[in-house]
Amino acid sequence: MPPILIIGAGIGGLTLAQHLSTHSIPFEIYERDPSLTSRLQGFRLKIPPETSARLQQAITPLAWETLVRTSAACEAGETNLNAVDGSVSACRRERLPPGVEAPLAVDRGLLRLALAEGIVQHVFFGKRLVSWQLVGDDAVKASFQDGSSVLGSLLVGADGARSVIRRGLLPGSEPSDTSICCIYGKTTLDAVLEARFPEHHRRWLTVVHDQTPAIQSIIARRTTPITMVCEPCRFSNRDTYKHLPADYVHFGILFPRSLLGSHLSDHDVDGMLRDQAPELALEVTSEWHPSIRSLIELQSCQLTSGMRVFSAPVQIPVWDGSGRVTMIGDAVHLMSPAGGVGATATLEDAILLGSVISEKGISRASISSFEQRMRESAAGYIRRSLLAGNRFLDLPYNEETS
Repeated sequence: MPPILIIGAGIGGLTLAQHLSTHSIPFEIYERDPSLTSRLQGFRLKIPPETSARLQQAITPLAWETLVRTSAACEAGETNLNAVDGSVSACRRERLPPGVEAPLAVDRGLLRLALAEGIVQHVFFGKRLVSWQLVGDDAVKASFQDGSSVLGSLLVGADGARSVIRRGLLPGSEPSDTSICCIYGKTTLDAVLEARFPEHHRRWLTVVHDQTPAIQSIIARRTTPITMVCEPCRFSNRDTYKHLPADYVHFGILFPRSLLGSHLSDHDVDGMLRDQAPELALEVTSEWHPSIRSLIELQSCQLTSGMRVFSAPVQIPVWDGSGRVTMIGDAVHLMSPAGGVGATATLEDAILLGSVISEKGISRASISSFEQRMRESAAGYIRRSLLAGNRFLDLPYNEETS
C-alpha cells in the first residue's frame, strides 16, 4: 500500500503520524518549512485531561514521556484585572474534582519536538504543496513547488489556515475575517519582571479587561474593548532537556481592527501586524496601569507576532474527497484564539482520524465517517470560540457568518 501523505508537520500532522507509527501504517510528512524550529510557533497552549488521555494512547511512549517532562508547571485558577488601575475584579482558584488532573500546559514549539520523537526521519522539509489529483480509485498524487511529486493512498491536509488542500476541496470557502487582531508574545520571567509585574498578576491565568470609554462608544456606535490573556510558564527537567527555554509569561492581546485605523486596507493591516507587532502591543496598551503594562514593556520583541483573526463557520461544509483526500485542524476549522481550544480540536482530529484508519482502513465510507464526526466536534469548539469573542470583545454571536 502506498504511504499516507500528511501535508504539514504541525501538531495535528505529527500526532496523526505518531498514531500511524504505533500501528505500523506507512506514512510520509511533507512540510514547507526548512525545519521544525525555523519560525515562530506560538507559545503556551493547554491540553485538557480527557484529550491528554487519548493523546497518550495515540503516540509512542517516548513521545509521551518527552511531552510530559517538557511541559510547564501551572496552577489552576484565574484572576481578572482592570487594565487602567490594575485592580483585581475577580479571582478564584479552580478546584478540580477528585481524580481529575489539571490541563497539560505545553509550549507549542516543544510540543512539536516531542511529537517528532521517533518519526522525524519520515518528515521531508522544504516541500511546499502546489496541487494534488486523484489517481484511479485508490491513490492520490501530490505535487510540490520543487517539481517533485509523490503517490499515496490518502492525502491529509494538516497544512493550516492557508491550506492548499482546502482550496481544492472547498473552492471559495475561506474563513471569515472577524475584524479582530491578535498580538501574542512572551516576556522572560526573570528578576526584572518580578520586580515590576506583581505576583498576583502572574499567579495563574490572568485576564486583563480594557473597556471602551463612554463617549467613544457612542460616537462609534459600538464598543471596542481590548482583552489580554497571560499566564506564566515554568519549566523543570533542564538537566535532561537542554533545549528548554527560560521561564516566561505568555501573553495574547485581542483588540478590534478599527483601533489601527478604519482607512487601512487588509494589506496594510497585515503589514503592520507582521512588521510592527511589538510597537503595536505598546500602543494599544498605552493607557494601562504600569504594573500591567510592564509585561509588554519587557517583552522579547523578536518573539512578538501579530495577525488578523479568522474563523470557519460553525456548520462546516461537506466535501467529496472520494475517500482519498481529507483535512484536519486549522485547514478545515480555523477558529479564534479567544476560546483557547484550537489546538485541542486539532489534536482530537488527528487522534480520531488515526483511530478510524487503524480500525477501519481507508475507504470512502471510513473517511466520510471521520469527517462527519470531526464536523460535529469542531462545531462545539467553534461555538466556544465565538462565545469567548462575545464575552471578551462584545462581538456578535453569529453562527452563520462567523
